[in-house]
Amino acid sequence: MPAESASLLVSDPGGVYVDGTLGYGGHSQEILKILGPGGKLIGIDCDPAAITSSRALITDPRFTPVPGFYQETGRLVSDLGIERINGLLLDLGVSSPQLDVPERGFSFRFNAPLDMRMSPDSGLTAADIVNNWSRDRIFAVLRNFGEEPKAGRIADRIVRQR
Repeated sequence: MPAESASLLVSDPGGVYVDGTLGYGGHSQEILKILGPGGKLIGIDCDPAAITSSRALITDPRFTPVPGFYQETGRLVSDLGIERINGLLLDLGVSSPQLDVPERGFSFRFNAPLDMRMSPDSGLTAADIVNNWSRDRIFAVLRNFGEEPKAGRIADRIVRQR
């Protein structure tokens, strides 16, 4: 799907594009195949491991990896001296490498701390939430952000189990 996404995204091979959820560079590599010599690609990710990996994997001078959150795209791009972009790609979710590393705490396959932070510097872990937040606050997150129809039952069970 990265190739299809890139072909739909890039309308001007000389334009500036942003991969707002860089991950490990799969979409970025496909975008770079389409960009012309004057094109630019900015890759944004809050995961330091993704930035490090993409720098090693993608050595194309048209590519600039930037640490940060996709919500900060406007400021991050502006900080690079770019006034306008031609397109933005957001592939939301976790990546396989995040699921495969037990210490990241995203997978049920491992007996590991419940972390689940996209950026290890962001502070609050999933363990902090399930062990300290009120039932109503957990319910609100599950209902409002997860659109979970059984949010009340899940929040009740979390509070009862701790």
